[in-house]
Amino acid sequence: MLEAGVVCPVHLGIMRGALQTWGAPVTVDRLDAFVEPDLCLAHFTPLEGAIR
Repeated sequence: MLEAGVVCPVHLGIMRGALQTWGAPVTVDRLDAFVEPDLCLAHFTPLEGAIR
């Protein structure tokens, strides 16, 4: 199995950076690693001041 302590922070940073670059009205609040053997779960949060 992959090392969640190494891989997950990298994926979290990539997702946050992409959303920021794209000007998305959300960010990734947290990433739950391997909730299933081949599935991680990203939790999104609206940015303050974002139009919904």
